[in-house]
Amino acid sequence: MGESGVQSLRDLGGGVQNGSHGSAKCRPPEEKVKRSRRCEFIVTFWILNSISKGLVDSFVYTASTTNFCLEITERFGECNGPMIYQLYRKLSLITQDNIFMSVYFTKLKRLWDELGSTEILHPCTCGVSKVINEMNIRKKLMQFFMGLNDVYGSIRDQVVGIDPLSSINKVYSMVLKFESQKEVLGSMNENVESLDGHIREGCFKLIGYPD
Repeated sequence: MGESGVQSLRDLGGGVQNGSHGSAKCRPPEEKVKRSRRCEFIVTFWILNSISKGLVDSFVYTASTTNFCLEITERFGECNGPMIYQLYRKLSLITQDNIFMSVYFTKLKRLWDELGSTEILHPCTCGVSKVINEMNIRKKLMQFFMGLNDVYGSIRDQVVGIDPLSSINKVYSMVLKFESQKEVLGSMNENVESLDGHIREGCFKLIGYPD
């Protein structure tokens, strides 16, 4: 980066330094301003050193780091539509079948996290963020239950009937407990069947006496 570019970065947001932000009462403390300026300088300098040298000159006089990032996004940002479609398609195809519950959930969560990085919800004070967050929870729960084996139908019916809905992590914990209980009961049944010295496969009362 040329000397003029470095000087432009040093002048970034100069209005704060020369008092153009208004009266002293409105201006933030000087130390906070200095820290903010240093952060802006570091971020902008790092980005400029990460892009092609032929493009640097068109950015060095940008008014602020925020405007700088917006300009880069507008010029070079790619449409996420195809990627989002592929992620939703993968989600629709995932089923538990014969895999462990932990593996099934991990596959879903990996795709949810990828979607979350492309569908960023900015905070607000009007309450819309909360509504959208609840919709996302509902969507994840439905995707989780749609691919789950039918043996968990009782938990599914219980959860979807609750308002407000539980978080996906709480529901996952419930399913794991149910799975553990099911394994314990299965083990107990096997022990009961073998008390008389034989197992289910060799019990004539269950499978019928030989001719």
